[in-house]
Amino acid sequence: MEENKGSGKAILFDGSMNGVKSFFARALFSTLKRMNGVSVVVLDGVTTIYVIRFAKDACVKVLSAGNFATKDTNIRLLWF
Repeated sequence: MEENKGSGKAILFDGSMNGVKSFFARALFSTLKRMNGVSVVVLDGVTTIYVIRFAKDACVKVLSAGNFATKDTNIRLLWF
């Protein structure tokens, strides 16, 4: 996760923690819409309420980021 810090990127992992895709974070919504089986999202930057809700709707189990706009979610949040 530390290597993603300052990159402006998001990294998606499946349930076995295999890296599925790495891309610029601004494409997170369109990428999650197209992909199935994403369990973990590592995101450089602030994770907004909208991102958290969208990840929940996409059945993401864990979000990792430098900062979160809210902690009010059932998704596991990890700070780095």
